[in-house]
Formats: sequence, structure tokens, C-alpha cells
Amino acid sequence: RGIRWARGPGWSAPIWAGAVGRMLLAGVGADELDEILQRSRPRSLASNTVVDESRLRLLVCDVRTRGWSASTSETVDGAAAVAAPIITANGHTIAALSMYASADRLPQMESLAPELRAIADEAAAEWDKISTFPNVGHDNDLQCQSKSNNKPTRSRSGS
Repeated sequence: RGIRWARGPGWSAPIWAGAVGRMLLAGVGADELDEILQRSRPRSLASNTVVDESRLRLLVCDVRTRGWSASTSETVDGAAAVAAPIITANGHTIAALSMYASADRLPQMESLAPELRAIADEAAAEWDKISTFPNVGHDNDLQCQSKSNNKPTRSRSGS
């Protein structure tokens, strides 16, 4: 089934919605995440948009642990996305690389997540070669609970 998604130039989704937004949120520190969630006032964009702050925080922690993000019908009904972070050598998330398809293709896209992550890592390495601002970014001090032992973990996405 095809998806008709017609948005004009410059359209963007809020940072708290979807795979790309969560991937970017996983790259910020705890204080900045608090500020973003307090100022954003998440609202529903599509049938599965996550608007509960506690659930968003848990999803951000899951993304940090896994190293990539996925979403279905969060910004556009019937669409799915998988995203991987572009992380500099200093550990700063500067962007996310993503792919989109109809929601029924999410399992296939998730199977490609390791390749997407590898391509994002290549992009980060190229960025590091040309960047004149290598220290731009955030301290990733968000404390997440590990599912296996319920101990706080501190990690950057994908580590």
C-alpha cells in the first residue's frame, strides 16, 4: 500500500515525535531533555504519536541502549521510520540518518538498522574529517535504567 505524504519544502516534525526525533533526543543531556519536554508540550500528530512524558523518556533510554530508533504512525498515519545517529568522535549526536516506508514494511526496515547505523557511522567519520567545530554538542548525562539489572547506565547512542 502506498502512502501519500505531501508536505511542502521546509516541513519538519517536532523533535519529540517519531524515530528521528527520538534519535536526536537520545543525543542530548538530561537537563536539555528536561527543557525540551517542558517547552514542547507534545501533542498527537498521528494515531501512534507518543505524548506521555514518562513514556517518551523510556523510549529515549531504549533508543540510547539499542543505538537506533523505529516508529510507526507517529508523524504520519500508515508510515514507519527507522533512524540511526550520526555521532562525532567526541560523542556528540549532530544528525540522524533515516528511512521511511509503509508501516507494514517496518520489520524489513528494522532488519536493515545495522546497515543504516554503519552508514551513519561512515558519515560521522567524514564529518570529523571536515568539521571546524569538533566540540559542538552535549554531555550525555541522561541516566537510563538497564532492563537487565535495573541499574542506571550512562551511555551514548550505540555504545
